[in-house]
Amino acid sequence: MTDLAYILYAFRKQLFINWPYWLVFLPLFIWKFLAIIGAIIGICAYCCIRTRNRERNSPIQCRALFFNLIETILLLVFEILVCYNLDQPRDSEYHLTWIICFLPLIILSIMSVFTYVWLLRHGRSWEIQALFVVNILQFIFFALKLDNSIITWHYA
Repeated sequence: MTDLAYILYAFRKQLFINWPYWLVFLPLFIWKFLAIIGAIIGICAYCCIRTRNRERNSPIQCRALFFNLIETILLLVFEILVCYNLDQPRDSEYHLTWIICFLPLIILSIMSVFTYVWLLRHGRSWEIQALFVVNILQFIFFALKLDNSIITWHYA
């Protein structure tokens, strides 16, 4: 699904297609929506099982699922804000600053520090959280560069 979204975005930037960005990012929205629905169903199923019938590690798995649900929701909010911002003309009064669009990623990076420590303590997979923790400065500087407010240097 992500490959399809990348291809559609490249076609949109090269003007091969003139679809709105909402349609270009639709595969990502569908993927995130399915992941959110699955996580909600998993958490509800955990809550419906009686305590004596649960497996020994199920509370840890449920918390990890909850952390992944929050991460997926923050990524979806970021994608929606980017999509909204790309559809608005730059001089429009409804155009958001890019730092606002990147705010869910910044929040996700800060939250990932705590999630990373929790996952390490419980022996769970932590690669995605490490990626968010390491890239927090990149998210901030990229948003500031897109705004051309504080960072105004040229790459060339």
